[in-house]
Amino acid sequence: MKQSGESVIVFIYNLYSFFTIYLRLIRIITFMINADKKKEMKNLSEMLLETRNLTKQYGHHKAVDSVNMHIKKGAIYGFIGRNGAGKTTCLKMISGLSKPTSGESKSLDTKERIYKKSAHV
Repeated sequence: MKQSGESVIVFIYNLYSFFTIYLRLIRIITFMINADKKKEMKNLSEMLLETRNLTKQYGHHKAVDSVNMHIKKGAIYGFIGRNGAGKTTCLKMISGLSKPTSGESKSLDTKERIYKKSAHV
């Protein structure tokens, strides 16, 4: 009887040790997952591209009219629109291939470019 009592105590101690190690591993894994999530959220909080009232006008025709975008780092963004909606013109202005008539464009790797609306003669 004495041996079975000791074996029960040893079993309970081993079970306790196992669960202690198991809980420590869960805490470590949870910490690692939370650290990755925080890092991911930090990346998403950084703005990759911002435009404010970006406009392109050819004569009296406005190809792009007051476009406002806020694209965060790591986000997926797409341009959808019919032919002639100004998708390519907008991308040209953002990339610097075309100068906007007015508005602001700021990207992560460049300084802010501000264009004031000027009077045409």
